[in-house]
Amino acid sequence: MLGITRRDHRTNEWVRQQTGVQDIIVRIKQLKWQWAGHVARINDDRWTRTVTEWLPIHLKRKKARPKMRWEDDIKKYIGVTWMRVARDRNNWKHHEEAFIQQWIDNG
Repeated sequence: MLGITRRDHRTNEWVRQQTGVQDIIVRIKQLKWQWAGHVARINDDRWTRTVTEWLPIHLKRKKARPKMRWEDDIKKYIGVTWMRVARDRNNWKHHEEAFIQQWIDNG
């Protein structure tokens, strides 16, 4: 595409800048953040909202290291009350950049 080889020692950022391709991790985290905000703002009884709020009564997680759930990294960044925070679109959009930036900084 650009006619460069590994011998040219170009960084991934340089290649992305030249081609206009967005980093896939950034895009995935951005879409996840936007979807979480959408799910939190749903007012009717759709299955996406129901599944997100569902807590199993009789099931326990295994004794090993807990596996990451879909909302764990959102809770880690914004807190347990993330659904309440997401109801304000402007505030949620403001937090989006910082949420994505933590993934860029931490690798």
